[in-house]
Amino acid sequence: MKKLRKPAVEWLPGRLQTGSWVTLQAIPKKNWQQFVINFVCDGKESGDIAFHFNVRKSDRQVFRNSCQNGVWGQEERETPFFPFDSGHASEIVFFVNNDKFMTFVNGQSFIEFKHRLPLERITHLFMDGDCNFYEPEIFV
Repeated sequence: MKKLRKPAVEWLPGRLQTGSWVTLQAIPKKNWQQFVINFVCDGKESGDIAFHFNVRKSDRQVFRNSCQNGVWGQEERETPFFPFDSGHASEIVFFVNNDKFMTFVNGQSFIEFKHRLPLERITHLFMDGDCNFYEPEIFV
């Protein structure tokens, strides 16, 4: 697997649709604080974000949100468990259901996030933070 340079922006071939999934490996660095994975719209890194997945160690939570026209939506933060640890690889899977993203970490169902923006607008995956990311597998 190829390690990505950060910030990493990966084009999603085709368009996400019900049944699509994205799998990536993330390894938080020693003394890490947070990392983020964004599903970005319209090919613009600074544009709308359909799904903002922000892992914060100090809160032991994963914050989720969307951003449209520069305005953030209502943040979601309830996290059933916290599977991320320094130096340990986590396989994160984002599965696209008809009305939501379903996430899995290391094979365990994790959190869900209802679609707020049309799936067909999502063009890229953006990754950054105190984490090593490896080239994602994308199935559309």
